[in-house]
Amino acid sequence: MSALICAADVRYKSIRISPDVSDPHPIFKVRSFMHKATCRSLIYSVDASRMSERMMLIGIDDIHPERAIDGTDCGGDPDKGVLKYLDSLTEFGTITLFVTPNWRYLPLSLPSKGLMRLGFRLQNKGWPEDKWRLDMHPEWCSWLREKVKEGRFELGLHGLYHASNSWPPAAEFKALDENESLHRIEEAERIFSRARLPLSRVFRPPGWGIGEGLLKALLKRNYAISGSVGILSPLAEASICKEAGLTGAKAFYPERIRGVLNIPVNCSIRTSHEDRVREIVGMGGIAVLHGHAENDYHGERIGNGVITAYQNLHSLLAKAKVRTSRFDEVSG
Repeated sequence: MSALICAADVRYKSIRISPDVSDPHPIFKVRSFMHKATCRSLIYSVDASRMSERMMLIGIDDIHPERAIDGTDCGGDPDKGVLKYLDSLTEFGTITLFVTPNWRYLPLSLPSKGLMRLGFRLQNKGWPEDKWRLDMHPEWCSWLREKVKEGRFELGLHGLYHASNSWPPAAEFKALDENESLHRIEEAERIFSRARLPLSRVFRPPGWGIGEGLLKALLKRNYAISGSVGILSPLAEASICKEAGLTGAKAFYPERIRGVLNIPVNCSIRTSHEDRVREIVGMGGIAVLHGHAENDYHGERIGNGVITAYQNLHSLLAKAKVRTSRFDEVSG
């Protein structure tokens, strides 16, 4: 079955995103019939033979060089921590690590969070400047570089700092305009370049915070976004994402939103099972699994952490019999 890609009305909170059927992705071709789901625009299909090895993706957020001795292992202990667990799963294919190249976020106090919720902008000091900047950790980057060369990992972009001065404190790009979004994306690219780490042009928004400015910046820099969450979406072709990010986006099929290709998240590494993956693939969709490097971060509950979810994820991959692939094989 061909995978269907639909350009439709999508709403993110108060942002209405109008239909966008112009400039289709290069691997899409216009079909002369309408998808049976209610969709008010043209439908594109991807040749099934090109999708045969790219029907399941795994994306792990919050990767940066922080070690357990620093408070939380977010990938900084590659020989014994989160990355070791993930490396052991690459027998099933490539795993995508969404890396924050200059991580600053630390959980705020409850009073500070309360003030942010009321609309106050607070200085989110977080970690000291450049403590976790990638090029300041050459040995870690060297280890990761070799794993990417071996095809075990793909690296995607997960913001620049993963911190904001307004609510929510981890949603770095939610309130940024186009110029500031563009500036931060380009600075992130420069850090990857200095660290000599290859970067795929796929963006996972920190804290699922997405605004018009971010979408415009991503379009200018030619990124795809994995920016909608439909882990609880029912298994139907017309299902949409309702949990976070670009609510209203298709749950199982990539689509263009304001010209930017969105690749939806629809499975959890901790709670989803192989039957859901098979159903999504059987509908011609792409099963996209989401997780975090950490389950708890300096006392703040994150959930869906790699080590906590490892047994479920290993079982899912072994039983699903669908090889994992790279996000950039979907986005081109």
